[in-house]
Amino acid sequence: LEEISLQQKVDSFEKQLIINALEKANWVQTEAARLLGTTRGILRYKMKKHNIEKRYTEDSLQGQPSGNETDED
Repeated sequence: LEEISLQQKVDSFEKQLIINALEKANWVQTEAARLLGTTRGILRYKMKKHNIEKRYTEDSLQGQPSGNETDED
């Protein structure tokens, strides 16, 4: 069995909480920070710490071709 430290588990849990909050807030950092009960600055620090980058939601990509859509069958 692989040994995992408490800090690794805490970091993993924190990262998942942040991602969940960002997704719920449609990647609006101020709103995600509010959901987490922290500030935007702390959220940005932790995003950098955990290598979390802004992702684009499907809503933000509406109207843009995905490259997978064709009219050919």
